[in-house]
Amino acid sequence: MPRTNRKTFIAVLSALVLIVLLFLLFLLPDLYENSCRSRFFPDMDAQLSLAENSSICIIHATEERAGSVTYSPGAGGVIIHKEHNQYFAITAYHVVKNLDAKHLIMTALTPSMEEFRRGGNVSALAYYGQLPEAEVVFIQEEYDLAIISFCSSEELSIAPRSVCNPVKGDRIAAIGVQYVGGERLFSKNYGYVRSTKPKLFDPNDNQEPTMVLKMNAYSAPGSSGGPVYNEKAELVGMVIGGSTDFSGRFRSSVFIPIEMINTSIRTWQMNEVKENEAKQTGFYGNKLVVIIDGKAVVYERYRPGIGSLTPKRILDEFQETTQMESIVWEVFSTAEFPDLSYILVISGTNASWTYHITSNYD
Repeated sequence: MPRTNRKTFIAVLSALVLIVLLFLLFLLPDLYENSCRSRFFPDMDAQLSLAENSSICIIHATEERAGSVTYSPGAGGVIIHKEHNQYFAITAYHVVKNLDAKHLIMTALTPSMEEFRRGGNVSALAYYGQLPEAEVVFIQEEYDLAIISFCSSEELSIAPRSVCNPVKGDRIAAIGVQYVGGERLFSKNYGYVRSTKPKLFDPNDNQEPTMVLKMNAYSAPGSSGGPVYNEKAELVGMVIGGSTDFSGRFRSSVFIPIEMINTSIRTWQMNEVKENEAKQTGFYGNKLVVIIDGKAVVYERYRPGIGSLTPKRILDEFQETTQMESIVWEVFSTAEFPDLSYILVISGTNASWTYHITSNYD
């Protein structure tokens, strides 16, 4: 090959290589992100009509030094339980871990800011003031999961939960929150599970690494805490993060699989049972029986504390009703007799409290 032709060939080849590199670095990631954004499964969309009503948007209201209040763009969550007008929802722990902020709840039925202002209200403070405030009732930091509760008169849906994790190749849909033009909108994004099994995910933002599954349904800020559904519109996960390339373009999303979520919910429910029992008996699994000068009295209306006994309220009542001048108390407990009740024995004017383990207090 003549030298001139060889130079021309090398120049053309170099140009082609450069074009391919530019395509791989810039155009291909854009095409991939756009395909993830625009992917649509019409049959799943129809199934998700009811599930959308169980989604919530969590808005942080933070008071600044000057007295003004700032409101975050919002993050996701999904309702998993209801008691009367009290709803319980899961979200990502990192969404609600800011103790200085109030967590306001917007639902799929909440009027938009524009709709609210059509009614004659123009104040943002009035709009956010009508939103219910949520309380964090349970956290499992190693799963980046929290359970919150809020009260609402709206008729909201409870997300049905799967019992099994999705598998690689399953079609899924994720619901997140988009902040567009001052409005928060619920958005649905579709994709496929890309993991064969859960793997450790480290968000690198002072959070604990946790086990996740990967998917290619599009996510962005506002997706954290949002639900992931399968083809049956069953909850199979909760979004906690994702990854981007060097220029910030979408690569993948990660979510906590449902089996981990169900484990957390069971733990929370067991804690709730114990707490309710403590409200009734004063102990987890034991009745608090008080014996005053040989007479047994069962106190069921006191909740001394969760996991510990603080008998001040009962002491105050004893002093008031028995005119005892002073009461000294001492705690005695043992793990060797878990089926027996705690007995509180009081005797004398200047009494001391001693806990005895016994099954015969009648």
